Amino acid sequence: ASGKLIDVSIGKVTLGEGKDVARVFSLAFRTTQFEPTDWRPTKGDAVKLTYTTKEGRRGTVLAVNKVTLVKAGPDTVVSLASPAQGEVTEKGRTAFQAKLPGGQVVRFNVSRKTEHTPTGWVPAVGDKVKVEFRTEPALIGFSLVYLADKVEKVP
Repeated sequence: ASGKLIDVSIGKVTLGEGKDVARVFSLAFRTTQFEPTDWRPTKGDAVKLTYTTKEGRRGTVLAVNKVTLVKAGPDTVVSLASPAQGEVTEKGRTAFQAKLPGGQVVRFNVSRKTEHTPTGWVPAVGDKVKVEFRTEPALIGFSLVYLADKVEKVP
């Protein structure tokens, strides 16, 4: 099946396949594959799905085997390269959000191991930063997590 994602929720995507045609597909935590691997479905993306039908407790389920990105939507982060530069838009204890030059907003998780330059500096809203990071699939759910290894203040 192919079309545009009109809704993305935990474990499910709704695919619009044409005028007034939409189907709900289920994502499986361990078996659904994503192409590219550093992307996760977002509302507005054009995708191609391969799926099988399975009998569930509540009837027939369309179980997705593989989701392939055809064209990224406006809110999609695809192949974000490390390091990335941006401006901090929101700050919390364990993460901060940065708006990148392309207009995308990305959440970077920080830990005790995250290196800050200058030493002792902590990003604040409005600061310009350069972030070296790595991505990992989330432990719970179907998203990606951006883990900051080094955060540097940019003048």
